Amino acid sequence: MAPDKENFSKRRHSSFDDLLNSMDSFLNGSFNHFNSFMNPKFVVQTYETDTNVVIKAELPDINRDQIQLEIIRNQVRISVENDTDLTEKKDSNKQLFNQQASQRMERTISLPFIISEEDTKARYRNGILKISTPKNKETRKFIKINE
Repeated sequence: MAPDKENFSKRRHSSFDDLLNSMDSFLNGSFNHFNSFMNPKFVVQTYETDTNVVIKAELPDINRDQIQLEIIRNQVRISVENDTDLTEKKDSNKQLFNQQASQRMERTISLPFIISEEDTKARYRNGILKISTPKNKETRKFIKINE
């Protein structure tokens, strides 16, 4: 009895598809981890009080001079540049180990109104950046809904 060519082709195709799917899954997972390593994020919370919108960012082990805040119309951009230089020496003249790293993190938060640069305040204490801006009620317009 001769082997059925159609079934053999389907099995071979199915095995090849399984291999390709496994490879895709592996590579996609690897690149997702690589992307999170290359573009690290930090935790940001946004909440409202009666008069202000508050943006709170957790930035542990970051110095104040490493943080840059930028207001772009209705957005606040928080950028953090973290450069490290680690050098270990065995004796006073010979260098044994040197490592340099640079990391940039950035988050942009959009608000539903134009942000006032003059009235926006920022404070950084114990690894927490807190930005407070008054709600701009003048730019908010409500539309009447007809029947």
